Amino acid sequence: AEEDRYALFRNDATLYRRDLLSTIDMGRRLQPQARRRRGAAKAEKAGVYIEESTRWTDYWPLLTEHLLRRYATAPVHQLDEILLLQGRFPENIRLFTANRDAALLGGVVIYETETVAHLQYAAAVSEGLALGCLDLLLLHLLDKVYKTKGWFDFGNSTEQQGRFLNDGLVEQKEGFGGRAVAHDFYRLAI
Repeated sequence: AEEDRYALFRNDATLYRRDLLSTIDMGRRLQPQARRRRGAAKAEKAGVYIEESTRWTDYWPLLTEHLLRRYATAPVHQLDEILLLQGRFPENIRLFTANRDAALLGGVVIYETETVAHLQYAAAVSEGLALGCLDLLLLHLLDKVYKTKGWFDFGNSTEQQGRFLNDGLVEQKEGFGGRAVAHDFYRLAI
C-alpha cells in the first residue's frame, strides 16, 4: 500500500533523497548465491561457529575499526548508548557473533520487531573476512534464527544522501537474496 506517497504528492511534498535498501520477503526468499554458501562452508570447515552473544564490549571496538577502515565512518551509537538501548530492549536488540576458538572474528547487530529483523551493524576482522565468517553468520540468521520472520532487512547501501550507491555492498546483499526497495525522504511545507 502506498497511500502515503500519493498523499505526499497531492500535498506538493518534494522528494529530496532516495536510499536503496536491500530486503528479503522471507515468505518468497530467493536462494543465496553459490559463492555465499561456499564461503559459509569454508568458515565451518575452519572451525568458525555462530552464537548469540553478550560480548558487546569486545564487538564494539571491532565494529568501530571496521567502519573506519572500510568506510571512513563510525557507528551511529557509542558503546554506552548501545548498551543502554540493549538493556532496555533485550528482546529487540541482539548481537550475533562469528567465533573461532575464543577469538571474535565478526558479528552483526539485529534490531528485531514482530515482523522484521533489521541488520544494523555488520563487521569482521581481516581473518574473519578471509574465512567467510560473515557468509556463515548471515546464512545462519536467514536459515535458522529468522526463517519464519516476515522480512529480513539488510539496510541501505547508499552514501552521500542517496547519491552514491556502494556497488560492492549492494552486490553482497543481493548474494543472500536481498532485493532493492527505495526509501524516500520528502519535505512538506506546513
